[in-house]
Amino acid sequence: MNTGEDIVCVYSRDYYPDGEWVIADIVGVHNIGEPCDPSTDRASQTPEGIPILCVQGQGWTPGP
Repeated sequence: MNTGEDIVCVYSRDYYPDGEWVIADIVGVHNIGEPCDPSTDRASQTPEGIPILCVQGQGWTPGP
């Protein structure tokens, strides 16, 4: 089924050891290291299309 929502495969040794597809609200295009606000920003991508996450105190970081 195609819902048109953005999804990403998330891997976490503790929470998703086999990986899991989750809905991600992609927030524009940003560069790694740029500041972000974790209360409103969650997932984005670089100009090259690399997935990045907003991490408190670190800004946009590679992931998930």
